[in-house]
Amino acid sequence: MKKRLNQKNKEISTNDVNGFTIVELLVVMVIVGILAAITVVSYVGITGKAREASVASDLKNGSDQVKLYYAENGKYPAGYDSNNCPKNEYGEVSTSYCLKTSPGNAPLYRSIPPYLSYSFDISGGGILYRNTNSTGQVVVSTFGSFAKTWGGSGVEDAYSIFQTQDGGFVTTGSTTSFGAGGIDMYISKYNAAGDLAWNKTWGGTGSDVARDVVQTSDGRYIVTGQTSSYGAGSSDVFLVKFDENGNIVWSKTWGGVNGDYSRSITATSDGGVAVTGYTNNFDAGISDLFLSKYDSDGNLSWVKVWGGADIEYGRDLYQTSDGGYLVSGLTKSFGNGGEDALLVKFDSSGNFVWNKTWGGASDDVGYGLTWSNDGGCILTGYTRSYGAGSLDSYIAKFDSNGGLVWSNTWGGSSAEEGRSVIQTSDGGYVVTGYTDSYAVGSHDMFILRYNSNGVLLWNKTWGISGSDRVNASHNVIQTGDGGFVSLGNTDSYGVGNDDAFIIKFKPDGAVNNCLSPTCKSPAASVSSPSVVLTTPVATVNGASPTVNSPSATVTSPSATMTTIFNP
Repeated sequence: MKKRLNQKNKEISTNDVNGFTIVELLVVMVIVGILAAITVVSYVGITGKAREASVASDLKNGSDQVKLYYAENGKYPAGYDSNNCPKNEYGEVSTSYCLKTSPGNAPLYRSIPPYLSYSFDISGGGILYRNTNSTGQVVVSTFGSFAKTWGGSGVEDAYSIFQTQDGGFVTTGSTTSFGAGGIDMYISKYNAAGDLAWNKTWGGTGSDVARDVVQTSDGRYIVTGQTSSYGAGSSDVFLVKFDENGNIVWSKTWGGVNGDYSRSITATSDGGVAVTGYTNNFDAGISDLFLSKYDSDGNLSWVKVWGGADIEYGRDLYQTSDGGYLVSGLTKSFGNGGEDALLVKFDSSGNFVWNKTWGGASDDVGYGLTWSNDGGCILTGYTRSYGAGSLDSYIAKFDSNGGLVWSNTWGGSSAEEGRSVIQTSDGGYVVTGYTDSYAVGSHDMFILRYNSNGVLLWNKTWGISGSDRVNASHNVIQTGDGGFVSLGNTDSYGVGNDDAFIIKFKPDGAVNNCLSPTCKSPAASVSSPSVVLTTPVATVNGASPTVNSPSATVTSPSATMTTIFNP
Protein backbone atom coordinates (compact mmCIF):
# COMPACT_ATOMS: atom_id res chain seq x y z
CA MET A 1 0.00 0.00 0.00
CA LYS A 2 2.75 2.40 0.91
CA LYS A 3 4.59 1.43 -2.25
CA ARG A 4 1.51 2.23 -4.35
CA LEU A 5 1.13 5.60 -2.62
CA ASN A 6 4.77 6.44 -3.25
CA GLN A 7 4.32 5.47 -6.91
CA LYS A 8 1.23 7.67 -7.12
CA ASN A 9 3.10 10.59 -5.56
CA LYS A 10 5.92 10.01 -8.02
CA GLU A 11 3.50 10.15 -10.94
CA ILE A 12 1.97 13.35 -9.64
CA SER A 13 5.40 14.81 -9.14
CA THR A 14 6.40 13.86 -12.68
CA ASN A 15 3.29 15.54 -14.12
CA ASP A 16 4.11 18.64 -12.13
CA VAL A 17 7.60 18.70 -13.61
CA ASN A 18 6.45 18.10 -17.19
CA GLY A 19 3.83 20.90 -16.96
CA PHE A 20 0.69 20.25 -19.07
CA THR A 21 -0.89 17.23 -20.64
CA ILE A 22 -0.97 17.20 -24.44
CA VAL A 23 -4.59 18.38 -24.50
CA GLU A 24 -3.85 21.16 -22.04
CA LEU A 25 -0.80 22.16 -24.06
CA LEU A 26 -2.85 22.37 -27.27
CA VAL A 27 -5.42 24.53 -25.52
CA VAL A 28 -2.69 26.85 -24.28
CA MET A 29 -1.15 27.06 -27.77
CA VAL A 30 -4.49 28.01 -29.29
CA ILE A 31 -5.01 30.71 -26.66
CA VAL A 32 -1.50 32.07 -27.22
CA GLY A 33 -2.10 32.08 -31.00
CA ILE A 34 -5.34 33.98 -30.60
CA LEU A 35 -3.68 36.52 -28.33
CA ALA A 36 -0.82 36.90 -30.80
CA ALA A 37 -3.23 37.41 -33.68
CA ILE A 38 -5.14 40.01 -31.71
CA THR A 39 -1.86 41.73 -30.91
CA VAL A 40 -0.78 41.72 -34.59
CA VAL A 41 -4.16 42.99 -35.80
CA SER A 42 -4.13 45.68 -33.16
CA TYR A 43 -0.59 46.64 -34.13
CA VAL A 44 -1.40 46.73 -37.83
CA GLY A 45 -4.54 48.74 -37.17
CA ILE A 46 -2.70 51.21 -34.97
CA THR A 47 0.22 51.60 -37.38
CA GLY A 48 -2.16 51.85 -40.35
CA LYS A 49 -4.11 54.63 -38.65
CA ALA A 50 -0.87 56.35 -37.68
CA ARG A 51 0.29 56.11 -41.30
CA GLU A 52 -2.98 57.57 -42.57
CA ALA A 53 -2.75 60.36 -40.02
CA SER A 54 0.81 61.25 -41.08
CA VAL A 55 -0.22 61.26 -44.75
CA ALA A 56 -3.22 63.49 -44.03
CA SER A 57 -1.04 65.87 -42.02
CA ASP A 58 1.63 66.02 -44.71
CA LEU A 59 -0.98 66.57 -47.42
CA LYS A 60 -2.47 69.50 -45.54
CA ASN A 61 0.88 71.06 -44.70
CA GLY A 62 2.15 70.62 -48.24
CA SER A 63 -0.99 72.06 -49.79
CA ASP A 64 -0.81 75.02 -47.40
CA GLN A 65 2.74 75.76 -48.61
CA VAL A 66 1.66 75.48 -52.24
CA LYS A 67 -1.21 77.91 -51.65
CA LEU A 68 1.06 80.37 -49.86
CA TYR A 69 3.39 80.29 -52.86
CA TYR A 70 0.38 81.02 -55.09
CA ALA A 71 -0.70 83.94 -52.90
CA GLU A 72 2.74 85.54 -53.31
CA ASN A 73 3.41 84.72 -56.98
CA GLY A 74 -0.02 84.60 -58.62
CA LYS A 75 0.54 81.03 -59.86
CA TYR A 76 1.44 77.66 -58.42
CA PRO A 77 5.01 76.29 -58.53
CA ALA A 78 6.07 74.64 -61.78
CA GLY A 79 7.78 71.94 -59.74
CA TYR A 80 10.05 71.17 -56.78
CA ASP A 81 13.78 70.54 -56.56
CA SER A 82 15.55 67.66 -54.80
CA ASN A 83 15.21 69.50 -51.47
CA ASN A 84 11.43 69.83 -51.99
CA CYS A 85 11.69 73.58 -52.51
CA PRO A 86 9.44 75.23 -55.13
CA LYS A 87 10.71 76.42 -58.50
CA ASN A 88 9.07 78.47 -61.22
CA GLU A 89 8.76 77.72 -64.93
CA TYR A 90 12.28 79.08 -65.51
CA GLY A 91 13.85 76.70 -63.00
CA GLU A 92 14.43 79.42 -60.38
CA VAL A 93 14.22 77.94 -56.86
CA SER A 94 12.67 79.68 -53.85
CA THR A 95 13.81 78.77 -50.34
CA SER A 96 10.40 79.79 -49.00
CA TYR A 97 7.46 77.38 -48.87
CA CYS A 98 9.59 74.22 -49.03
CA LEU A 99 7.77 70.95 -48.31
CA LYS A 100 8.47 69.01 -45.13
CA THR A 101 7.05 65.50 -44.92
CA SER A 102 7.29 62.56 -42.54
CA PRO A 103 9.82 59.79 -43.29
CA GLY A 104 8.53 57.58 -46.09
CA ASN A 105 5.95 60.13 -47.28
CA ALA A 106 7.53 61.23 -50.56
CA PRO A 107 5.32 63.90 -52.18
CA LEU A 108 4.43 63.87 -55.88
CA TYR A 109 3.55 67.37 -57.10
CA ARG A 110 2.18 68.37 -60.51
CA SER A 111 1.20 71.61 -62.19
CA ILE A 112 0.90 72.40 -65.88
CA PRO A 113 1.20 75.73 -67.71
CA PRO A 114 -0.10 78.30 -66.99
CA TYR A 115 0.26 76.89 -63.43
CA LEU A 116 -3.18 77.84 -62.14
CA SER A 117 -4.00 74.39 -60.74
CA TYR A 118 -2.05 71.66 -58.98
CA SER A 119 -2.26 68.15 -57.58
CA PHE A 120 -0.29 66.96 -54.57
CA ASP A 121 -0.06 63.21 -53.93
CA ILE A 122 1.37 61.00 -51.17
CA SER A 123 1.22 57.21 -51.11
CA GLY A 124 0.75 55.18 -47.97
CA GLY A 125 0.09 51.49 -47.43
CA GLY A 126 -0.33 50.84 -51.13
CA ILE A 127 -2.99 53.57 -51.41
CA LEU A 128 -2.57 56.97 -53.02
CA TYR A 129 -4.01 60.13 -51.45
CA ARG A 130 -4.43 63.45 -53.26
CA ASN A 131 -5.07 67.12 -52.57
CA THR A 132 -5.77 69.64 -55.34
CA ASN A 133 -6.74 73.30 -55.47
CA SER A 134 -10.36 72.26 -56.11
CA THR A 135 -10.85 69.24 -53.82
CA GLY A 136 -9.88 68.10 -50.36
CA GLN A 137 -8.10 64.86 -49.58
CA VAL A 138 -9.33 61.93 -51.66
CA VAL A 139 -8.17 58.37 -52.25
CA VAL A 140 -7.35 58.14 -55.95
CA SER A 141 -5.77 54.77 -56.70
CA THR A 142 -4.05 51.67 -55.55
CA PHE A 143 -0.86 50.45 -57.12
CA GLY A 144 -1.00 47.94 -59.95
CA SER A 145 -1.69 47.58 -63.63
CA PHE A 146 -4.52 46.52 -65.92
CA ALA A 147 -5.50 46.16 -69.57
CA LYS A 148 -9.12 46.42 -70.72
CA THR A 149 -11.15 46.96 -73.88
CA TRP A 150 -14.33 48.96 -74.61
CA GLY A 151 -16.56 48.47 -77.61
CA GLY A 152 -19.36 46.80 -79.51
CA SER A 153 -19.83 44.88 -82.74
CA GLY A 154 -18.44 47.65 -84.96
CA VAL A 155 -15.29 49.77 -84.88
CA GLU A 156 -14.12 51.91 -81.95
CA ASP A 157 -11.15 54.28 -82.27
CA ALA A 158 -9.65 55.80 -79.11
CA TYR A 159 -7.77 59.07 -79.51
CA SER A 160 -7.34 60.93 -76.23
CA ILE A 161 -7.09 60.47 -72.46
CA PHE A 162 -7.10 63.10 -69.70
CA GLN A 163 -6.50 62.55 -65.98
CA THR A 164 -9.41 63.85 -63.93
CA GLN A 165 -9.45 65.64 -60.60
CA ASP A 166 -10.75 62.56 -58.77
CA GLY A 167 -7.75 60.47 -59.86
CA GLY A 168 -9.60 58.66 -62.63
CA PHE A 169 -9.52 59.52 -66.29
CA VAL A 170 -11.74 60.37 -69.23
CA THR A 171 -11.28 59.11 -72.80
CA THR A 172 -12.73 60.05 -76.16
CA GLY A 173 -12.83 58.80 -79.73
CA SER A 174 -15.31 57.48 -82.29
CA THR A 175 -17.69 54.52 -82.57
CA THR A 176 -19.72 52.78 -85.27
CA SER A 177 -21.30 50.40 -82.75
CA PHE A 178 -23.40 52.98 -80.90
CA GLY A 179 -25.06 56.35 -81.47
CA ALA A 180 -27.29 58.01 -84.04
CA GLY A 181 -25.31 57.88 -87.27
CA GLY A 182 -22.61 56.14 -89.23
CA ILE A 183 -19.84 57.37 -86.90
CA ASP A 184 -20.49 59.10 -83.57
CA MET A 185 -18.08 60.55 -81.06
CA TYR A 186 -17.97 59.04 -77.58
CA ILE A 187 -16.74 60.10 -74.16
CA SER A 188 -16.10 57.54 -71.40
CA LYS A 189 -15.34 58.17 -67.72
CA TYR A 190 -13.29 55.66 -65.67
CA ASN A 191 -12.15 55.46 -62.08
CA ALA A 192 -8.47 55.00 -61.20
CA ALA A 193 -8.75 51.20 -61.41
CA GLY A 194 -10.02 51.36 -64.99
CA ASP A 195 -13.67 50.61 -64.13
CA LEU A 196 -16.19 52.33 -66.40
CA ALA A 197 -18.34 54.94 -64.61
CA TRP A 198 -20.35 56.19 -67.61
CA ASN A 199 -20.16 56.70 -71.36
CA LYS A 200 -22.00 58.92 -73.84
CA THR A 201 -22.19 59.33 -77.60
CA TRP A 202 -22.87 62.56 -79.52
CA GLY A 203 -23.68 62.94 -83.20
CA GLY A 204 -26.07 62.99 -86.12
CA THR A 205 -26.54 61.07 -89.34
CA GLY A 206 -23.06 61.79 -90.70
CA SER A 207 -19.54 61.33 -89.35
CA ASP A 208 -18.72 62.83 -85.94
CA VAL A 209 -15.24 62.04 -84.61
CA ALA A 210 -13.80 63.25 -81.27
CA ARG A 211 -10.06 63.90 -81.23
CA ASP A 212 -9.27 65.33 -77.80
CA VAL A 213 -10.76 66.05 -74.38
CA VAL A 214 -9.86 68.27 -71.43
CA GLN A 215 -11.31 68.75 -67.95
CA THR A 216 -12.01 72.38 -67.13
CA SER A 217 -11.56 74.09 -63.77
CA ASP A 218 -15.27 73.60 -62.94
CA GLY A 219 -14.83 69.81 -63.09
CA ARG A 220 -16.60 69.43 -66.42
CA TYR A 221 -15.31 68.19 -69.79
CA ILE A 222 -14.90 69.74 -73.23
CA VAL A 223 -14.45 67.49 -76.25
CA THR A 224 -13.29 68.66 -79.68
CA GLY A 225 -13.28 66.99 -83.07
CA GLN A 226 -14.88 67.30 -86.48
CA THR A 227 -18.46 66.76 -87.67
CA SER A 228 -20.12 66.28 -91.05
CA SER A 229 -23.58 66.09 -89.43
CA TYR A 230 -23.72 69.76 -88.45
CA GLY A 231 -22.17 73.07 -89.46
CA ALA A 232 -21.46 75.09 -92.57
CA GLY A 233 -19.26 72.85 -94.70
CA SER A 234 -18.24 69.32 -95.55
CA SER A 235 -16.59 69.03 -92.13
CA ASP A 236 -16.69 71.53 -89.27
CA VAL A 237 -14.81 71.77 -86.00
CA PHE A 238 -17.01 71.02 -82.97
CA LEU A 239 -16.76 71.63 -79.25
CA VAL A 240 -19.11 69.87 -76.82
CA LYS A 241 -19.19 70.50 -73.09
CA PHE A 242 -20.38 67.74 -70.74
CA ASP A 243 -21.06 67.96 -67.01
CA GLU A 244 -19.60 65.59 -64.40
CA ASN A 245 -22.18 62.90 -65.26
CA GLY A 246 -21.91 63.14 -69.03
CA ASN A 247 -24.91 65.41 -69.63
CA ILE A 248 -24.66 68.00 -72.42
CA VAL A 249 -24.03 71.59 -71.33
CA TRP A 250 -23.56 73.12 -74.81
CA SER A 251 -22.43 72.26 -78.35
CA LYS A 252 -20.68 74.53 -80.87
CA THR A 253 -19.38 74.21 -84.44
CA TRP A 254 -17.35 76.50 -86.67
CA GLY A 255 -16.10 76.26 -90.23
CA GLY A 256 -16.29 77.29 -93.87
CA VAL A 257 -17.65 75.65 -96.99
CA ASN A 258 -14.77 73.17 -97.19
CA GLY A 259 -13.29 70.94 -94.51
CA ASP A 260 -12.10 72.06 -91.05
CA TYR A 261 -10.53 69.46 -88.75
CA SER A 262 -9.73 69.67 -85.03
CA ARG A 263 -6.88 67.74 -83.45
CA SER A 264 -6.04 69.04 -79.95
CA ILE A 265 -7.49 71.16 -77.13
CA THR A 266 -6.01 72.82 -74.04
CA ALA A 267 -7.58 74.68 -71.13
CA THR A 268 -6.58 78.33 -70.82
CA SER A 269 -5.90 80.53 -67.82
CA ASP A 270 -9.09 82.58 -68.32
CA GLY A 271 -11.38 79.56 -68.03
CA GLY A 272 -11.72 79.04 -71.77
CA VAL A 273 -10.02 76.67 -74.18
CA ALA A 274 -7.80 76.82 -77.28
CA VAL A 275 -7.92 74.35 -80.18
CA THR A 276 -5.61 73.51 -83.07
CA GLY A 277 -6.01 71.49 -86.25
CA TYR A 278 -6.11 72.31 -89.94
CA THR A 279 -8.48 74.05 -92.35
CA ASN A 280 -9.13 73.91 -96.09
CA ASN A 281 -10.77 77.33 -95.91
CA PHE A 282 -9.71 80.92 -95.23
CA ASP A 283 -6.28 81.18 -96.86
CA ALA A 284 -3.44 80.45 -99.20
CA GLY A 285 -2.58 76.78 -99.29
CA ILE A 286 -4.11 73.37 -99.76
CA SER A 287 -4.59 73.26 -96.00
CA ASP A 288 -3.38 75.55 -93.23
CA LEU A 289 -2.73 75.12 -89.53
CA PHE A 290 -5.22 76.97 -87.35
CA LEU A 291 -5.35 78.14 -83.72
CA SER A 292 -8.75 79.08 -82.30
CA LYS A 293 -9.67 80.55 -78.91
CA TYR A 294 -12.98 80.15 -77.04
CA ASP A 295 -14.38 81.62 -73.85
CA SER A 296 -15.80 79.52 -70.99
CA ASP A 297 -19.22 79.33 -72.68
CA GLY A 298 -17.82 78.04 -75.97
CA ASN A 299 -18.11 81.35 -77.79
CA LEU A 300 -15.44 81.81 -80.46
CA SER A 301 -13.06 84.66 -79.59
CA TRP A 302 -10.71 84.47 -82.59
CA VAL A 303 -9.17 82.15 -85.19
CA LYS A 304 -5.69 82.41 -86.72
CA VAL A 305 -4.42 80.42 -89.70
CA TRP A 306 -0.74 79.80 -90.55
CA GLY A 307 0.66 78.31 -93.74
CA GLY A 308 2.15 78.44 -97.20
CA ALA A 309 1.24 77.22 -100.66
CA ASP A 310 1.09 73.51 -99.74
CA ILE A 311 -0.01 71.51 -96.66
CA GLU A 312 0.22 72.50 -92.98
CA TYR A 313 -1.40 70.59 -90.10
CA GLY A 314 -1.71 71.47 -86.42
CA ARG A 315 -1.39 68.39 -84.19
CA ASP A 316 -0.93 69.44 -80.56
CA LEU A 317 -0.72 72.56 -78.40
CA TYR A 318 -0.44 73.95 -74.89
CA GLN A 319 -0.66 77.38 -73.28
CA THR A 320 2.75 78.73 -72.31
CA SER A 321 3.57 80.44 -69.02
CA ASP A 322 3.41 83.89 -70.67
CA GLY A 323 -0.20 83.26 -71.73
CA GLY A 324 0.69 82.48 -75.34
CA TYR A 325 0.38 79.20 -77.24
CA LEU A 326 2.79 76.70 -78.73
CA VAL A 327 1.52 74.48 -81.56
CA SER A 328 3.14 71.42 -83.14
CA GLY A 329 2.41 69.83 -86.48
CA LEU A 330 3.84 69.41 -89.95
CA THR A 331 4.55 71.53 -93.01
CA LYS A 332 5.08 70.69 -96.65
CA SER A 333 5.49 74.32 -97.73
CA PHE A 334 8.69 74.92 -95.76
CA GLY A 335 11.69 73.04 -94.38
CA ASN A 336 14.48 70.85 -95.70
CA GLY A 337 12.49 68.40 -97.81
CA GLY A 338 9.25 66.45 -98.04
CA GLU A 339 7.27 67.10 -94.87
CA ASP A 340 8.99 68.67 -91.86
CA ALA A 341 7.95 68.75 -88.21
CA LEU A 342 6.77 72.17 -87.15
CA LEU A 343 6.59 74.42 -84.09
CA VAL A 344 4.70 77.72 -84.14
CA LYS A 345 4.53 80.16 -81.20
CA PHE A 346 1.64 82.62 -80.85
CA ASP A 347 1.04 85.28 -78.19
CA SER A 348 -2.06 85.43 -75.97
CA SER A 349 -4.06 87.21 -78.70
CA GLY A 350 -3.07 84.78 -81.43
CA ASN A 351 -0.42 86.98 -82.98
CA PHE A 352 2.53 85.18 -84.55
CA VAL A 353 5.79 85.16 -82.48
CA TRP A 354 8.15 82.57 -84.07
CA ASN A 355 8.24 79.30 -85.99
CA LYS A 356 10.73 76.47 -86.55
CA THR A 357 10.87 73.34 -88.68
CA TRP A 358 12.73 70.11 -87.81
CA GLY A 359 13.70 67.55 -90.44
CA GLY A 360 15.92 66.30 -93.21
CA ALA A 361 15.60 65.46 -96.89
CA SER A 362 12.64 63.09 -96.45
CA ASP A 363 9.37 63.18 -94.48
CA ASP A 364 9.52 64.14 -90.78
CA VAL A 365 6.27 64.71 -88.92
CA GLY A 366 5.49 66.33 -85.56
CA TYR A 367 2.76 64.91 -83.32
CA GLY A 368 2.82 65.11 -79.51
CA LEU A 369 4.07 68.19 -77.68
CA THR A 370 4.72 68.92 -74.00
CA TRP A 371 6.47 71.51 -71.89
CA SER A 372 9.72 71.12 -69.97
CA ASN A 373 10.50 72.54 -66.54
CA ASP A 374 13.04 75.01 -67.95
CA GLY A 375 10.48 76.78 -70.17
CA GLY A 376 11.32 74.80 -73.30
CA CYS A 377 9.35 72.04 -74.97
CA ILE A 378 9.55 68.41 -76.08
CA LEU A 379 8.30 67.16 -79.45
CA THR A 380 7.74 63.63 -80.73
CA GLY A 381 6.67 62.15 -84.05
CA TYR A 382 8.32 60.08 -86.75
CA THR A 383 11.21 60.57 -89.16
CA ARG A 384 12.20 59.08 -92.52
CA SER A 385 15.36 61.19 -92.69
CA TYR A 386 17.12 59.72 -89.65
CA GLY A 387 17.32 56.49 -87.68
CA ALA A 388 17.57 52.77 -88.36
CA GLY A 389 14.48 51.88 -90.40
CA SER A 390 11.95 53.16 -92.89
CA LEU A 391 10.36 55.21 -90.09
CA ASP A 392 11.78 55.88 -86.63
CA SER A 393 10.21 57.50 -83.61
CA TYR A 394 12.02 60.59 -82.33
CA ILE A 395 12.07 62.86 -79.31
CA ALA A 396 13.46 66.40 -79.63
CA LYS A 397 14.12 69.07 -77.00
CA PHE A 398 13.81 72.80 -77.79
CA ASP A 399 14.52 75.87 -75.68
CA SER A 400 12.00 78.64 -75.02
CA ASN A 401 12.88 80.39 -78.30
CA GLY A 402 12.64 77.29 -80.47
CA GLY A 403 16.36 76.50 -80.50
CA LEU A 404 17.18 72.79 -80.76
CA VAL A 405 18.85 71.33 -77.64
CA TRP A 406 18.97 67.63 -78.61
CA SER A 407 17.25 64.99 -80.76
CA ASN A 408 17.12 61.20 -80.37
CA THR A 409 15.58 58.49 -82.53
CA TRP A 410 14.32 55.02 -81.58
CA GLY A 411 13.46 52.14 -83.87
CA GLY A 412 14.31 49.00 -85.80
CA SER A 413 14.41 47.84 -89.39
CA SER A 414 10.76 48.65 -90.15
CA ALA A 415 8.43 51.47 -89.02
CA GLU A 416 7.99 53.19 -85.63
CA GLU A 417 5.87 56.29 -85.01
CA GLY A 418 5.91 58.42 -81.87
CA ARG A 419 2.49 59.90 -81.19
CA SER A 420 2.36 61.29 -77.64
CA VAL A 421 4.83 62.68 -75.10
CA ILE A 422 4.48 63.80 -71.47
CA GLN A 423 6.88 65.14 -68.88
CA THR A 424 7.12 62.86 -65.85
CA SER A 425 7.11 63.89 -62.21
CA ASP A 426 10.92 63.51 -61.98
CA GLY A 427 11.57 65.80 -64.98
CA GLY A 428 12.02 63.00 -67.50
CA TYR A 429 9.76 62.09 -70.42
CA VAL A 430 7.56 59.25 -71.66
CA VAL A 431 6.79 58.70 -75.35
CA THR A 432 4.10 56.36 -76.67
CA GLY A 433 3.52 55.22 -80.22
CA TYR A 434 3.45 52.04 -82.26
CA THR A 435 6.04 49.71 -83.75
CA ASP A 436 6.17 47.33 -86.69
CA SER A 437 9.80 46.27 -86.15
CA TYR A 438 9.13 44.63 -82.78
CA ALA A 439 5.45 43.72 -83.21
CA VAL A 440 4.03 40.24 -82.67
CA GLY A 441 1.23 41.10 -85.11
CA SER A 442 0.99 43.92 -87.62
CA HIS A 443 1.40 46.72 -85.03
CA ASP A 444 2.26 46.79 -81.32
CA MET A 445 2.13 49.84 -79.07
CA PHE A 446 5.33 51.00 -77.38
CA ILE A 447 6.15 53.08 -74.32
CA LEU A 448 9.60 54.66 -73.93
CA ARG A 449 11.01 56.21 -70.75
CA TYR A 450 13.71 58.94 -71.01
CA ASN A 451 15.57 60.98 -68.42
CA SER A 452 15.65 64.78 -68.58
CA ASN A 453 18.61 64.71 -71.01
CA GLY A 454 16.91 62.42 -73.50
CA VAL A 455 18.75 59.25 -72.48
CA LEU A 456 16.60 56.14 -72.93
CA LEU A 457 15.99 54.39 -69.58
CA TRP A 458 13.71 51.58 -70.75
CA ASN A 459 11.37 50.58 -73.56
CA LYS A 460 8.38 48.25 -73.58
CA THR A 461 6.03 46.95 -76.27
CA TRP A 462 2.53 45.52 -75.90
CA GLY A 463 0.48 43.55 -78.40
CA ILE A 464 -0.33 40.15 -79.79
CA SER A 465 -1.47 38.67 -83.12
CA GLY A 466 -3.34 41.61 -84.67
CA SER A 467 -3.02 45.39 -84.65
CA ASP A 468 -2.59 47.06 -81.25
CA ARG A 469 -1.69 50.71 -81.71
CA VAL A 470 -2.02 54.18 -80.26
CA ASN A 471 -3.28 56.92 -82.53
CA ALA A 472 -3.18 60.55 -81.53
CA SER A 473 -1.17 63.20 -79.67
CA HIS A 474 -2.78 62.83 -76.22
CA ASN A 475 -2.82 59.09 -75.53
CA VAL A 476 -0.83 58.77 -72.29
CA ILE A 477 -0.96 60.18 -68.75
CA GLN A 478 1.12 59.62 -65.62
CA THR A 479 -0.90 58.44 -62.64
CA GLY A 480 -0.36 59.49 -59.05
CA ASP A 481 1.43 56.24 -58.17
CA GLY A 482 4.08 56.91 -60.81
CA GLY A 483 2.59 54.54 -63.39
CA PHE A 484 1.19 55.37 -66.82
CA VAL A 485 -2.17 54.86 -68.54
CA SER A 486 -2.37 54.79 -72.33
CA LEU A 487 -5.07 54.02 -74.85
CA GLY A 488 -5.56 53.09 -78.48
CA ASN A 489 -7.42 50.53 -80.54
CA THR A 490 -7.02 46.79 -80.95
CA ASP A 491 -8.33 43.99 -83.14
CA SER A 492 -6.43 41.40 -81.09
CA TYR A 493 -8.82 41.66 -78.14
CA GLY A 494 -12.41 42.72 -77.49
CA VAL A 495 -15.76 41.95 -79.08
CA GLY A 496 -15.81 43.89 -82.36
CA ASN A 497 -13.73 44.57 -85.44
CA ASP A 498 -11.70 47.14 -83.52
CA ASP A 499 -12.17 47.93 -79.83
CA ALA A 500 -10.73 50.78 -77.80
CA PHE A 501 -8.20 49.63 -75.21
CA ILE A 502 -6.86 51.19 -72.03
CA ILE A 503 -3.71 49.84 -70.40
CA LYS A 504 -2.07 50.74 -67.09
CA PHE A 505 1.70 50.32 -66.83
CA LYS A 506 3.56 50.24 -63.54
CA PRO A 507 6.31 52.85 -62.99
CA ASP A 508 8.90 50.52 -64.55
CA GLY A 509 6.73 49.84 -67.60
CA ALA A 510 5.65 46.38 -66.47
CA VAL A 511 2.11 45.00 -66.74
CA ASN A 512 1.10 42.34 -64.22
CA ASN A 513 0.49 38.86 -65.65
CA CYS A 514 1.73 39.94 -69.09
CA LEU A 515 4.54 37.77 -70.43
CA SER A 516 6.65 37.74 -73.59
CA PRO A 517 5.93 38.02 -76.46
CA THR A 518 2.84 40.10 -75.55
CA CYS A 519 4.95 42.30 -73.26
CA LYS A 520 8.63 42.62 -74.03
CA SER A 521 11.65 44.95 -73.93
CA PRO A 522 13.19 45.13 -77.43
CA ALA A 523 16.84 45.89 -78.17
CA ALA A 524 16.08 48.90 -80.36
CA SER A 525 18.51 51.14 -82.22
CA VAL A 526 19.01 54.63 -80.77
CA SER A 527 20.72 57.54 -82.56
CA SER A 528 21.26 61.27 -82.04
CA PRO A 529 20.97 62.89 -85.48
CA SER A 530 22.32 66.31 -86.41
CA VAL A 531 19.24 68.18 -87.58
CA VAL A 532 19.15 71.57 -89.31
CA LEU A 533 16.28 73.84 -88.25
CA THR A 534 14.69 76.33 -90.62
CA THR A 535 12.67 79.47 -89.90
CA PRO A 536 9.77 79.71 -92.38
CA VAL A 537 8.26 82.95 -93.63
CA ALA A 538 4.63 81.92 -93.57
CA THR A 539 1.36 83.74 -94.09
CA VAL A 540 -0.68 84.37 -90.93
CA ASN A 541 -4.26 85.62 -91.19
CA GLY A 542 -7.41 85.87 -89.18
CA ALA A 543 -10.56 84.01 -90.22
CA SER A 544 -14.31 84.58 -89.97
CA PRO A 545 -15.88 81.13 -89.90
CA THR A 546 -19.58 80.33 -89.60
CA VAL A 547 -20.55 79.43 -86.02
CA ASN A 548 -23.50 77.20 -85.07
CA SER A 549 -24.97 75.59 -81.94
CA PRO A 550 -26.31 72.20 -83.08
CA SER A 551 -28.80 70.00 -81.22
CA ALA A 552 -27.17 66.61 -81.56
CA THR A 553 -28.45 63.20 -80.54
CA VAL A 554 -26.94 61.93 -77.27
CA THR A 555 -27.06 58.27 -76.21
CA SER A 556 -25.75 56.20 -73.29
CA PRO A 557 -24.42 53.03 -74.95
CA SER A 558 -24.24 49.63 -73.29
CA ALA A 559 -20.69 48.90 -74.36
CA THR A 560 -18.90 45.67 -73.56
CA MET A 561 -15.86 45.90 -71.26
CA THR A 562 -13.42 42.98 -71.40
CA THR A 563 -10.43 42.42 -69.12
CA ILE A 564 -7.21 41.33 -70.82
CA PHE A 565 -4.93 41.30 -67.78
CA ASN A 566 -5.99 41.49 -64.14
CA PRO A 567 -4.28 43.88 -61.71
